[in-house]
Amino acid sequence: LLDYLQAQGLCTEEIQQKVIAQVIIKRARKDKTFWEQLLRWEKTAPEAARISMVGEAVRYAIAILWEQQ
Repeated sequence: LLDYLQAQGLCTEEIQQKVIAQVIIKRARKDKTFWEQLLRWEKTAPEAARISMVGEAVRYAIAILWEQQ
């Protein structure tokens, strides 16, 4: 699917980030321990992890969750 979307000129990285963030948000809302682990990750993750595609999705999810509290 991602190959097809990319061939159609769609930004698949953005789609992947949104899906990852949505899954993280859904899990964090249901699992307090997972939410606490996300907060620890935010404080301790190396810069390379934070700026990776997945890292950006995690940080976006954390921001959304903070905003909704």
